[in-house]
Amino acid sequence: MNGRKLYAFVLMKNHAHLLAMGEAPGRVSGLMQSVGRSHVRYVNASCRRSGTLFKASLVESERYLLRCMHYIDLNPVRAGMVTEPGD
Repeated sequence: MNGRKLYAFVLMKNHAHLLAMGEAPGRVSGLMQSVGRSHVRYVNASCRRSGTLFKASLVESERYLLRCMHYIDLNPVRAGMVTEPGD
């Protein structure tokens, strides 16, 4: 991910979480636009739906960054998909 850092991610059964940061303005939005050009079109066509698949939140503090990472790590455990966060 040139110019971007991916801190955490998880692929759930019906959604995904990405925690990313761009090293320059527009880097993460460019990544999401790229994903949207292919993946969103595929999902919308296959599910006969329209619209966006993504929501974005600004992470402004280190404490919130760590909380987001913790949430992403535990999301599949809470959903019963795995027993341990590392799985």
